[in-house]
Amino acid sequence: MSIGKVAALAGVSPTTVGRVINNERNVSPETVLKIRKIMREVGYVPKPPALRRGRKRVEDTPLKHGVVALLVHGKDLPIVMSSPIAGLVFHGVESALAERGLSMVQGSLSADRTLLPPMVTKGQVDGVVVWPHLNGLPDEIVEALRPYPVVYLMSGQEERLPGDRVRANNFRIGQMASQYLISKQHHSIAYLAPATFQINLWDRARGFHAFAQQAGAMAQDVYLDFLGGDDLLDLGTQGDEIIEQNLIELFQSQQKPTGLFVTCDALTAKMYPILKKMGIHLGSDVEVVSCNHEISLLAGLDPLPASIDIRGESIGRRAVEQLIWRTKNPATDGFTVIEIEPQLA
Repeated sequence: MSIGKVAALAGVSPTTVGRVINNERNVSPETVLKIRKIMREVGYVPKPPALRRGRKRVEDTPLKHGVVALLVHGKDLPIVMSSPIAGLVFHGVESALAERGLSMVQGSLSADRTLLPPMVTKGQVDGVVVWPHLNGLPDEIVEALRPYPVVYLMSGQEERLPGDRVRANNFRIGQMASQYLISKQHHSIAYLAPATFQINLWDRARGFHAFAQQAGAMAQDVYLDFLGGDDLLDLGTQGDEIIEQNLIELFQSQQKPTGLFVTCDALTAKMYPILKKMGIHLGSDVEVVSCNHEISLLAGLDPLPASIDIRGESIGRRAVEQLIWRTKNPATDGFTVIEIEPQLA
C-alpha cells in the first residue's frame, strides 16, 4: 500500500495525505479523520519521519534515544486505569509517538524513587509526559526528572519543576455548557462538580457563570464533597447518598434549576438514577449537559444527555508535538500552555 493508493481511496491528492501523515495543520479536520480512517482500514503505516524521502523538518530529526516516558501520579493511578477519557489521552500520546517511530515507557510516580522506570533514572529517555502533576511527591522525584523536558497533561501550574502544559480549554467548556442550556430556554441553571475538582476546574465554573450573566440567566454552583473519594466510578452507597442529599437541597431551593451542567460523564451516570428516584423527569423537569463525551459511561442513559467532547486524543497528540518541539528548543524562555478547544457532541 502506498500514499498514492490511500489518496485515491480518500479522493484527495497524495500531497494532502502527506500533510496528514506529517501532522501539518493546513488540512480540514474532516479530511484528516477520513484519511486516517482509510489508513487504518487498509493497514497503511507510514515510515518513521527520519526514514522518509525529502527534506526533513526540524521536528522530524531523530531524537537521541527515540523514547518518551509517560508517568502517572500514583494517587491518580486507580482513577486513570478506569477512566475512558484518560484512555483517550494516552492513546493520543501513544499514537503520535508511533507515527514518528518513537517508543514509550510507562510508569507511576510515588514517594519511592526506585519505582521510576529504570530508563528514566538512567537518562535513557528524551523527555517526559506527566499526568497530571507532581504535587505531593518528594523532592527526590522532582530532581530525577529535572534533566528532562517535561510536558504536563490536564494540570495547573507546577511550581518546583515548571514545564509546558496541554489541557482542555475549561473556560470555553463552561461557556459552551451555559450557552447550550440557555439556548434550550433554561433561565435557571446549575453547575455540579465534585468538591475535589474545584481547584483544577475553577475556569470551567467561571466560564459557566460568565456566559449566564451575559445572557441574564440565573446560575449557581453545587460542589459535592465525597470525603476524599476521587474515583466517581467507585463511590459506593455513601457517595450515592451524598449526591442525593445535595440534589434534594438543590431542587427544593427557591432557585430550582431546569438545566444542569454536570462536569463529567462519570458523575452524570451516577446522578441519572438518583434523579429518577427523586421523581424528577429528565428531559422535561430538568435537562442535563454533561462533559468528556465518554460514550461507554453514557450508554443506556435515557434520555441520552448532550456531552461536551474535550477531545482527549487531541490533547495527547498535542502533548507529544510540544514535547518534541521542546527537545529541539530547550533554551526558549518561558513555558507554553496549550488549550484544546472542546466540541459539543
